[in-house]
Amino acid sequence: SDIKLPETFTHIFDGFEQEQHTNIILEDKCDCGSEKCHHFRDNDLMLKYYESLPLKLSLLEKNNPSNKDDILQEMFMSIINHVSQTKCQNHTKDEPKETFDHDESEEENKALLTNEVKETPQVGNCHIYRDLKKMFPVQYQTYFYPQPQKPNVWVKIMINCSFAGNLILLVLKVAGLFLSNSLAMLAAVMDSALDVCTGLILYLAISMVKKGVQKGEYARTLYRNDQSTKFIFASRYECLGVLCFACMTGTIAVVLLENAVENIADIISGEAEDVTFEDWPTAIMGFTVGLKLLLAISCWITAVKAPQSSQALLAYRDDHRNDTMTNSVGLIGALLAANLKGYWSLCDPIASTMLAVYIFINWAAKIVENMKALAGRRVESERLDGFLLRLFCQFPQAMYIKEVIGLIGYTSASVESFEIAVKIDNNHTVAETHAIQEEIQQGFEKLFTIERCYVHIDSNRERSME
Repeated sequence: SDIKLPETFTHIFDGFEQEQHTNIILEDKCDCGSEKCHHFRDNDLMLKYYESLPLKLSLLEKNNPSNKDDILQEMFMSIINHVSQTKCQNHTKDEPKETFDHDESEEENKALLTNEVKETPQVGNCHIYRDLKKMFPVQYQTYFYPQPQKPNVWVKIMINCSFAGNLILLVLKVAGLFLSNSLAMLAAVMDSALDVCTGLILYLAISMVKKGVQKGEYARTLYRNDQSTKFIFASRYECLGVLCFACMTGTIAVVLLENAVENIADIISGEAEDVTFEDWPTAIMGFTVGLKLLLAISCWITAVKAPQSSQALLAYRDDHRNDTMTNSVGLIGALLAANLKGYWSLCDPIASTMLAVYIFINWAAKIVENMKALAGRRVESERLDGFLLRLFCQFPQAMYIKEVIGLIGYTSASVESFEIAVKIDNNHTVAETHAIQEEIQQGFEKLFTIERCYVHIDSNRERSME
């Protein structure tokens, strides 16, 4: 709480008193009997960071950011990684290891036969491990006593089934379109074609991303003067592809809407042809609604049971749900127009109009969303708070920071970039300053949601930027 912050972020420390920080008390003496634990004998910074952990945990508990669990994991691993690289006189003695009963699955037995089982980390006989167990009980349990996890193959299966289902339905709907003259059927064909094209565009975008600088490799590319990659921010290709495709989709939707309006005028004037919607088109649309409903339920169940959510699976779930509703509207409109005749024929172009408007609005929203993302929309204040809390709690080098001058965060396509300006004491060497900057930058750029992190370091002296 001694760090000076801009006024927009002072609420992070409001009402936070160091004397009331936590009821966790670290053990004073090491098991080896030394006044200073051998793990920290040659690293005063890590010792200071270790002793501040109860305070940092209390700060996280007070603010409760959305990324709290991830920060706790990184804090735990920073100490584990340091301890594993240093030696203590008592470290060779292992504490008795707890055991957990579980059924050995076929995958585990296969792993045993092929020697693919990973070595479980051992708990050292040192006070640090007991402190970590008190401060990070969940992370401690997961790291030292991991439970076997079965790979969730159903996520991949459902994604592949969804794409295959879209292809099959597109072929069937094209056949059904030739068997009828329904505008609702034409709208349904266009909707299915858009689903398939979206998948292809995402596939092409991913292929383009592989030709660019990979995530977390920007600094290394600079220092190696690597000129082999074609693109720097290749991850933006997905947004650009969606933008181009959305513009074409909007144009098609407008054309479809125009045809529907003309058809309505022809029906009113008595010049329109009767809609023919016989058994085969009806069966195709009925099969479409049933399959989409089944896929939507299957994707929903798989997403609920999956240990980690898949964005692709969630996207397909929403797509199947929406298609179930839109295809149902198209089917009802075509059946009413074909069977009741007269002014009931208006049901077909009206259903087509509803689908065209839905497609237009849906993709117009995607255009606006991706334009804002590419334009560098500022991230929410909660994300900035989470960034600062991660900075203070996760990185030992951040303990040298005396003041945060400013912080901005903005979107960069589907990911985010952050820039932070900080002050440190004047007595740091260039090498020490570089170590501070490098640890913070690389630590943040390892995160899945952050593309770049720019760290500007100034000396702790009065200087105006005016």
